[in-house]
Amino acid sequence: LRAAAPEVVHVQFNLPSLGGAWAWAAIAAATARRRLGSRVLVTLHEVRRDLGLLGPVGRLLLGSIGRASDGLVVYTEEARDLLVERCGVPAARITVMAHGAPSALGEVAPAHRPRGPLADEAPIVSFGYLHPDKGIEHLLDAVAELRRRSPAALGDRKVVVAGGVRARRGLFRGFERKDRAYAEGLERRARALGLDDVVTFCGH
Repeated sequence: LRAAAPEVVHVQFNLPSLGGAWAWAAIAAATARRRLGSRVLVTLHEVRRDLGLLGPVGRLLLGSIGRASDGLVVYTEEARDLLVERCGVPAARITVMAHGAPSALGEVAPAHRPRGPLADEAPIVSFGYLHPDKGIEHLLDAVAELRRRSPAALGDRKVVVAGGVRARRGLFRGFERKDRAYAEGLERRARALGLDDVVTFCGH
């Protein structure tokens, strides 16, 4: 950090991913802020889940992170409201940056277009770690319902579930087992809904 003298330090905070290493990340960020004058920006990925699982400890932890950083990024207005109402983080310090990607595949040069299961004209893509919070089962149900009600609306589009189960360590291995059971359940659900010809699970 001293050699790089960064203007901004960006910390991706996801407790199950970081495990005990979150403490080292916090020390590094605080050191950069105090000694180098770096601004510290933190992205909080799972505000609702962390508060639900950790209760008062979660409120203390996320509130401390919010007050010790120069800015927070969250993905939903719900997450911002939880930080303000339950953790005492000033709303002015929080930026809501919604997840999502523009529909711009048609503008990409042919040499750079996706290949493999993403090469369809307009695939429906779920991208990210496989985790119950993602709600991928609802996507499968919706595709099955759309196919039943209006097959022409779906056309030849494929559904690509691109992602795998996040590897966990230590106390969080139970989370990994739960995620693996969820991923296996998704594949069983797709088969039960008769979506074998529509849905591709292509892994990470």
